Amino acid sequence: MNKNIFRLLVLVFVSLTIIALLDALVLEQQYPKSAVPYLEWFYALPRSPLQLMLPYIGLFLISIVMLSSIGMMLFNNIARHVFTIATIFLAILDAIIGLSLGVPQMFTLITIITGGIASYIVGAIIALSYWSNISENFVKRT
Repeated sequence: MNKNIFRLLVLVFVSLTIIALLDALVLEQQYPKSAVPYLEWFYALPRSPLQLMLPYIGLFLISIVMLSSIGMMLFNNIARHVFTIATIFLAILDAIIGLSLGVPQMFTLITIITGGIASYIVGAIIALSYWSNISENFVKRT
């Protein structure tokens, strides 16, 4: 695979993730009127410190993935490992938020499409960076 195509793939992933995040921020200000009473009730419930920290942990992991993607485009070996580990922790966090804590989540079609495509692309980026001829470009620096 060509190095420029890999870089373009990383750039598309970053762009789609930014679009999904911006759309989620806009959605937060425009909840459907029918959902507002439920959300007010849900957020009035007492929450554990873990529940309060999860969104911040998620934003921290997303920022690590975004920053390490710069290193991925430069074929930095440390960035490859950080990108992979942060992505795995982000997937685990998403499962915890969605399944265990029952946090309500609302998405627009834009967020669903861009987030879904970004998820497939991040898997391809990780697979290509470890198990293709692109992996030869990630050399350890001495």
